[in-house]
Amino acid sequence: MVFLALVFSLLLLTVTSVKHSRIPISPISVKKDVINTISLLTILSGGLFPQVVLGNDINFMEKYPYSKPSDILQYIYDTAEEGNIDSVLTAMDKFSRVYPMYKLSPEKVNFLNNAIATTKSQKILELGTFFGYSALNIAKSMTKTSFLTTVEGNSLNFEVANVILDYALKFDAELRKRIKIVPMNSDKFLASITNTNAYDFVYLDHDKNCYLHDIEYLINNNLVGNVATVVADNIIFPGAPGYLEYMESKFGIDNTKIKYFPFERVGFETNFKEVKDGMSITRIQINA
Repeated sequence: MVFLALVFSLLLLTVTSVKHSRIPISPISVKKDVINTISLLTILSGGLFPQVVLGNDINFMEKYPYSKPSDILQYIYDTAEEGNIDSVLTAMDKFSRVYPMYKLSPEKVNFLNNAIATTKSQKILELGTFFGYSALNIAKSMTKTSFLTTVEGNSLNFEVANVILDYALKFDAELRKRIKIVPMNSDKFLASITNTNAYDFVYLDHDKNCYLHDIEYLINNNLVGNVATVVADNIIFPGAPGYLEYMESKFGIDNTKIKYFPFERVGFETNFKEVKDGMSITRIQINA
């Protein structure tokens, strides 16, 4: 059984840890005979192995093999309307139903969008954008005078995100100019900016082990405004060591709220079970 699980993981899963989002999920191309083998293993194992790819997914994988980040682009070109953010987001949602990727669930999207819309933040920083899914959602929710800087440490992911943003915002040059995507690891990016870049909204969804360091750096170097909001994803699973404790100690327990959601993916990293995750939102008031 251990051997079969190993085979299954090599065939269907990519990177099984979300703890280092600077490293992209490494997708795989799966042929029909492999899919049939997995289906047989599922039956023989009494349902131990979930049938992740069956039916129409076989044809999908043959038409849109996914062996490198840029492979998602052809599907977007074929199925999403150029210049239509919602259409591009829908295509990314459908693609992710077949191929695992880092992408917020609809519930988490609503949480993030509501935070952006209600705060009416003007200078927004996102650390960790992957293919730009969250960036597009932020773009939909921010005001007409807001600016978004999004940072991606993986060069291949950066290139894809840049293309997707260009495609989705093809006919809105003004909005596109207000979104800057930076190909840099978070620590190097933060070291490169000055306190003239004081952000009033920060969204953390990169390397979970970097949350604490990066938010401390932002605050200690006056890179967040005196009044600001910080939203962090995956603070329950896989978790961000020391982050919540720091935020609660620094700004008070009452100023950090946690909203619980199921973790987006079910697989080896979750032992094929739904696990609880959450997003935190912290209201920062400095020198108030």
